[in-house]
Amino acid sequence: MTTPLRQTRRTLLAGGLAATALAATPAHAAPRLAYPLRILYGRIGPEGFERIDAEEQALWSAMGVRLGGLIGRLEPVQLYTMLTSNPPRLDNDAGNILFARQMASDLRLDHILLYASSDGRREYPAYDNWASKAFNGARSRLSRGDQAIAEAHVLETAGGLPLLSLSLDAPPRHPLNPFAFHRDPEEQAVNRLVRSLEARIQEDAHAAFDATRSIAD
Repeated sequence: MTTPLRQTRRTLLAGGLAATALAATPAHAAPRLAYPLRILYGRIGPEGFERIDAEEQALWSAMGVRLGGLIGRLEPVQLYTMLTSNPPRLDNDAGNILFARQMASDLRLDHILLYASSDGRREYPAYDNWASKAFNGARSRLSRGDQAIAEAHVLETAGGLPLLSLSLDAPPRHPLNPFAFHRDPEEQAVNRLVRSLEARIQEDAHAAFDATRSIAD
């Protein structure tokens, strides 16, 4: 479920740029999303695509419902144990993007949405003795950091640079709220990511609508 920080903003975007540099749109062009959106979405981890659990699928499905007619289709890249159509296990982000584009093309989807997250958990060093290894190892596993982050990039299936890129942190923990110690910062970051992407799509759709109106409207 979690991915290291190195798998988030820097590597995913860098992989996207490397995979799409040759097909990038001209600098003077203003790329817009094509409505209604038909999107293939996937979660990226250290070894490529990760399984998207039911809660996160519900987040994306709810976004699609709220956006109404702006979303035509919203399909996940999902891992299965009984089928042979699993995506390859790759730690190369450019390869992941190329695979997602091919899969989206086969499904006749116009855009891909790739996202990743990190739990922001602090790693405590363990010294060369059993007590330190046991204590700090458990401390690292049980701690929940306040630097969780989630990012997403929307790209056209046909190629080109990212049309939308977002990176969201988890909200800070309030020191006077006793329930804040039981929160899940990574889950909160992903929730923020979905809501922010929804707002960006609404803004883009509004701009696209304004561009099509005549002066007599």
